[in-house]
Amino acid sequence: MRRYIDLHVKPNDEKAMHSILETASKLGYSIVGLVVDDATYRLMEECSGLKILRRVDVDAKLADLHRYRVKLYRKYDIISAICRDSTDIRRALKSGFNLLCFKGLPQAPKITDFSLIKGNEAYLELDVCDLLSFGRDERVAIFRAVARIFRYALRKKAKLIIASGATDAYKLRAPLDLASMVIPAGVSWDEALTAAVHNPYSFFLKIVKKDHGYIREGVKVTGRW
Repeated sequence: MRRYIDLHVKPNDEKAMHSILETASKLGYSIVGLVVDDATYRLMEECSGLKILRRVDVDAKLADLHRYRVKLYRKYDIISAICRDSTDIRRALKSGFNLLCFKGLPQAPKITDFSLIKGNEAYLELDVCDLLSFGRDERVAIFRAVARIFRYALRKKAKLIIASGATDAYKLRAPLDLASMVIPAGVSWDEALTAAVHNPYSFFLKIVKKDHGYIREGVKVTGRW
């Protein structure tokens, strides 16, 4: 059974969505986290052998963040917080988010943020597309930040996830290629593989458990007479 997962793809339109799903299946993925609007999602066709997790990205600077997350809880499989700095990370964790998509490169979160991420059993996600969006002159700073992120995560035993962040099929990467994208930052292969393959799967298992016996947030059926 394939266990490769790309938790973050965000096609620009319906055509890109079908192309991404078809390509993802060919690349060996079994599960994809898909960001699309309601209209596009309703038009989605089943892709053979591919499980779709419906995802929404929420700006961590949004007012009343916790209430908004609760409102979306039953509609989406994945609710992530877009974080650009330490303040965003702390707001998102306080509001109950367990997936933080970091968009603050070339800056890196503080080492104390990783202690909080670990303590809240959350995951920090990096999109490979972000690494490729910078010019050659900026990439040195980008990879230094990536190296610092992996170093802090290892020190604090916080979990990292690497996703593609692809908007079209050309930006997708095969699972092992996804891991290799952070190797130039000095990240070990084991660390890269954990972030690209093992941690996305462990996050998926948390999602699966979410719906078992669920009534509403904080209330769960543990047995029936």
